[in-house]
Amino acid sequence: MNRKTLQLLLHHYQDIHEALKPCAEKSRFEKLIKETKEKLDKTPFDRVYPFGQTAMEYAILLAKKANLKNNKGATCK
Repeated sequence: MNRKTLQLLLHHYQDIHEALKPCAEKSRFEKLIKETKEKLDKTPFDRVYPFGQTAMEYAILLAKKANLKNNKGATCK
């Protein structure tokens, strides 16, 4: 599961847990919340780049923009 899915799942587990009265189901959700938090801590952050680009494509785009910005006033001899 990706990080966003785990975050949503944790949020819903916490909502359900708060709504329940003390019983076996409430303790079950406590266990699920704990497990989900552990999985969330181990899951790497998702990197989202514009236009569905890879990290390399985005780096190249940023380098081109920086080069254009830096070379705007320069003249070649």
